Amino acid sequence: MERKLRIRHELTRKTLFKSKLNHKIINSALLKAIDRKKYLSYNLRSISNEQIELLISNVDKLKCRLSSEPLSIEYVVDCDSSKSTIDSDELETINILENIEFISPPKVVFSKADGFEFEHTSSGEKSVLYTMISLLAATISDSLILIDEPEISLHPSWQMRYVSLLKNVLSSFPESHCLLATHSHFMVSDIEPKDSDLVTVSRKNVDGNIVKNFEKLDYSTYAWSAENILYQVFNLRTTRNFYFEQELSELLSMISQRSKNVPRIKELVSKFSSLRFNESDPINIVIDQAKNYLAKI
Repeated sequence: MERKLRIRHELTRKTLFKSKLNHKIINSALLKAIDRKKYLSYNLRSISNEQIELLISNVDKLKCRLSSEPLSIEYVVDCDSSKSTIDSDELETINILENIEFISPPKVVFSKADGFEFEHTSSGEKSVLYTMISLLAATISDSLILIDEPEISLHPSWQMRYVSLLKNVLSSFPESHCLLATHSHFMVSDIEPKDSDLVTVSRKNVDGNIVKNFEKLDYSTYAWSAENILYQVFNLRTTRNFYFEQELSELLSMISQRSKNVPRIKELVSKFSSLRFNESDPINIVIDQAKNYLAKI
């Protein structure tokens, strides 16, 4: 995505810039909006006369921001610039116009090869953008932030960057802590021991009662391989296909128990031999051992 965003407010009152606003028009609009939003009217009731005066005196400044198709007020946010393209009075005016329903709530327009609105982003993009923007808006120093399974809908490359992106966003809020619940080995691999702890949670049945066990790992998983994390942290015996693992366990069991079921052993050896494995894959050793065992029977 480009690092410039366009913010668009469509005009719901098409004559906004054609007729002069005054207290009577604005108060009438306020009363109608309050009536329609009886349970969401706090922002409307808190609009002061000073804010109405600000609106009346500044609304014409927004004319230069008019865009057609659809008729809307637009401004740009440049993430690489410390200078805003819109001043605080204009933002306050836009906020009041939105509250009294003269313009729509903001639509954020992103750009890649072309422009597209937030609702047209992928579910992964929505998740990351919404989370990070919400954190920037709501976090204060000494906050506790809880995030559950952030890896959902995220491409593996995004999962690998998520923790560092989160740290980047929270770097402005010292003493804040983030509790992340995840099943992603990519995120576990990005946990740095100097500022993070990794805790595993497991459950087991003890005399009919489900007991949860929390264990803080005393070693670092930073930059570990996927296979190592899945085995050491998530207690998965293998990353292979479930049915493959079953048959592999069956073959190893038959060899260790000196089974005489030659047809089944031959069937499994033939099946595994037909698959393509990397030369360094330990499964090759198992196949060779099985062939040697068959030769001795």
